Amino acid sequence: MTIQQCNDCNKKGKNVYCNNCIKSLDYFYVYKYNDNDDNRFNKSQLIATIKAYTWHEAINYVKNRFLPHRSKEDLIINCEKDFTYLEENKSGSAINTDNKVEENRFGYKIYLNKEGNESR
Repeated sequence: MTIQQCNDCNKKGKNVYCNNCIKSLDYFYVYKYNDNDDNRFNKSQLIATIKAYTWHEAINYVKNRFLPHRSKEDLIINCEKDFTYLEENKSGSAINTDNKVEENRFGYKIYLNKEGNESR
């Protein structure tokens, strides 16, 4: 996490930092899920542990690593209370018996390791 930005970086934005800023690396856990057996509110399958300074960096890492061919418009990125999720933005792919459109989504959830170590 970025603890304190220098004056120059502060003027550029909250996701900008340099060697003069005070920051610390955090560990983030990345989970994969899909609607067939999980959803974004269950833990699902741990697929990676990453180190990053900010949530923004963690989200970009997951987007570039696991969803490289998706444009920003093709993704839903949302921050919940305890985690952030990225999922494919699909229009309905199946219709159930009530004639409602169902979305078959898959995605990735990112949790911050609050213990401060890399074990999991």
